[in-house]
Amino acid sequence: MNDILARNILLLGALDEISEAAAKKNLKLILLKGAALLAEGVYGPSEREMTDLDLLIRPTDEKAFDFLLAGLGFKPMENSSQAYYRPSSLSLAPPVIVDLHTALWHEKNTSALWHRAARAREDMRFPALGFEDQVLHLASHTLLNHGCLKPRTLEDLARLLKFIYRKTDRSGFWLRASDIAAGEKLKPALYPVFTRLSNAHPALMSAKELSAFEPRGTEK
Repeated sequence: MNDILARNILLLGALDEISEAAAKKNLKLILLKGAALLAEGVYGPSEREMTDLDLLIRPTDEKAFDFLLAGLGFKPMENSSQAYYRPSSLSLAPPVIVDLHTALWHEKNTSALWHRAARAREDMRFPALGFEDQVLHLASHTLLNHGCLKPRTLEDLARLLKFIYRKTDRSGFWLRASDIAAGEKLKPALYPVFTRLSNAHPALMSAKELSAFEPRGTEK
């Protein structure tokens, strides 16, 4: 646990640097995955390990973030067009890794993604995705990017849903999420993940809520 806390402190400290430098240049960013879950308070600082910082940026700002990160001592990682690293000043500590994203699997219309994020999460120090987009991204990312569903994904989704239900209307949340999934034709990728989630945590996703994501017709 102490190792997790130390690593997270290191990464979140780097996030402070990046966010402050970006704000001075009027560059926007959105936290993704573990960084968002920690910043929101879904997890405590020592409860969830992070290996890197995943940040969504606007496609037009990619070059500007290249220069910004270089100015903060980051270097491009080999064989990656959007990942950067900076050696830690602490002995034996792993480097700080930042992974930039200009688009997400679950939403092709990035302008809509940014609009929903800005409208829904104004109270956060570090902006995160709208609740619906955050759940859809977590549910689809490991399956679409890595071809598997990791246990941590189910735990992240369960913890996040408990958090969301305290913040917003549950029925409205699932209606909006299913509308986004339908528009992006994501149901075939989401349904197996949500089926596992519903089986493991039926109180968090009912059979009725799951049925809204069941592929039909040619989607099957």
